[in-house]
Amino acid sequence: MTSKILNHVNMLPSEETCINMFREIRWSLGVYCPKCKSYEIHNRGSPFKTRHYSCKKCGLNFSDYTGTIFHKTKVPMNVIFYILFNLPFKSVNMISKELPYTRKTITRIANLIRDNLEKNCLPVKLTGDIEFDEMYIPAVK
Repeated sequence: MTSKILNHVNMLPSEETCINMFREIRWSLGVYCPKCKSYEIHNRGSPFKTRHYSCKKCGLNFSDYTGTIFHKTKVPMNVIFYILFNLPFKSVNMISKELPYTRKTITRIANLIRDNLEKNCLPVKLTGDIEFDEMYIPAVK
């Protein structure tokens, strides 16, 4: 069992790579205060770990994860990325056997990801004939 875990842990991207990728997506327009949206920020953190910031206008202290689903999580970002990229191909049970985390932890992270994707996706309006599991259903007009 331990050798299986180690094999999959070796496949994980580095924590630094994942944090940097997350930071590039989160702060694509530059770091700003989540409260007052000011770009006048004081960087108080390490470049290789989660950075902490202070807003010079409103005084809010925040981090890279503030206001995201990753806020207050103790699971490393590289494990979260592994879960995120493997959810479409593997069951939660299978992922929990590959990683040194319980099925409950993996399920919680998977549900956070799914719920936020669902909440933030635009509604899709289907038209025409739709094939659904080898069945045709005409769109309602």
